[in-house]
Amino acid sequence: MLIGAFIYFIFVGDSNIVSRILSGASKKAPEHAVPAQASRAVETSQPRIDKVETPAKGLYVVPFASRDNNIKYLQISINGLPFEAMLDTGASSIAVTRETVERLGVTRFDGRVMSHTANGKAYGYLFKCASVRLGQVEVKDVECKYMPNLNMNLLGRAFLKNFNLSINELEKTLTLVPISEKVIATKDGFKIVSGDGWAEVDGHKYVLQNGKLVRTK
Repeated sequence: MLIGAFIYFIFVGDSNIVSRILSGASKKAPEHAVPAQASRAVETSQPRIDKVETPAKGLYVVPFASRDNNIKYLQISINGLPFEAMLDTGASSIAVTRETVERLGVTRFDGRVMSHTANGKAYGYLFKCASVRLGQVEVKDVECKYMPNLNMNLLGRAFLKNFNLSINELEKTLTLVPISEKVIATKDGFKIVSGDGWAEVDGHKYVLQNGKLVRTK
């Protein structure tokens, strides 16, 4: 008998994360020029599920590092280049620093948006990333935001909205299941209908049971 979809525990981003980062950055950081024809953009609350490129398996486990009052840091790649980013499910976008924009070679932007933080208004400049990858999962054609006074990249909902997330604080791992994958319960444990229902991590086979990955061999 099916038991219904299992529930992932979501790490709730600290609403002050962006403000703390902005306040620690240089106030004199120069902004990149925005084309005159770039229109002023408005962020929408309606999520859009992007194209997610993954291997055949439906469960993906990536490690994270915890520091600075348990803030979680992940190794990601943008357009094939490696970067470190903070996990922030409270952030609507993938926000990047001036250094990241320069490494990516971005010189033109699609528009300007305004964000509200505890320190007041902060402006960001939108551009499209061909690819954002975390571990084995990749999302293509992702909208990113350059924030001139930011000193750490933020991995927010523009990427995370495509997945259900589960965080294992003890093992310091993040488990992702694409939203498009359906999860049901069977007598053999949880199975992903459109996948194989298991994941291979470091050569070991795992199945999802009671919201946790359980090693079977």
